[in-house]
Amino acid sequence: MRSQDKTKLVKVSNISLKEIRKPYTNEFDCYGIGTYYDNLQVLGKYVTKERALEVLDEIENIVKPRMEQLYTYVYKMPKE
Repeated sequence: MRSQDKTKLVKVSNISLKEIRKPYTNEFDCYGIGTYYDNLQVLGKYVTKERALEVLDEIENIVKPRMEQLYTYVYKMPKE
C-alpha cells in the first residue's frame, strides 16, 4: 500500500481506522487509516470519519475480489 504523501510503500496485512490526537493537548486532530499489526504506520489522514470509512470501503471493494492476487496490488491512499 502506498501512503497518502507517497513517501511510504508498505506490505499491509491488517489495516484500521483510528482517531489521531494532537500531542500534548490530546485534542482531536483527524482520522487516520493505517497498519496496526506489522508496521504501526498511518498511511492516510482524513478530516471526517465518514471520509475515512469511504476509503476503507474502497480498499475492501478492491481487496475482496483480489484475495488470491493481493500480493501484486498496490493501493494508493487518496487525498482528502
